[in-house]
Amino acid sequence: TAVAGDGKVTLSWNPVSGATSYNIYWNISGVVKTSDNNIANVTPPHLHINLTNGISYYYIITAVN
Repeated sequence: TAVAGDGKVTLSWNPVSGATSYNIYWNISGVVKTSDNNIANVTPPHLHINLTNGISYYYIITAVN
């Protein structure tokens, strides 16, 4: 899930069995896993900050083992 706040988004997801961490890929015009905007080695929930209000953000979350 993604919950918007003032300049931030809280991302939450169900843990995957065997995952040691997760990567978050994000962009404002759609996103692919090769996106330059990658937040590596996170765990749920994750707070994505310093965002611009009124802009749509797109996310892909992948598990790392």
